[in-house]
Amino acid sequence: MQHFAEKTSFYQWLNSYVESAVISMVLAAIGLQLIFSAVFVSVMLLEVDTDW
Repeated sequence: MQHFAEKTSFYQWLNSYVESAVISMVLAAIGLQLIFSAVFVSVMLLEVDTDW
């Protein structure tokens, strides 16, 4: 029974670890999306403003 309890606590730890990893991945993806959008918009504005 003790071994089973240790196993469940390990699975709970693994579950919370995976959850936080997924959340951080989603936040990182959103941040990258915002950065790429900002760069793209600024490049578009620069291309409109200047005669290259």
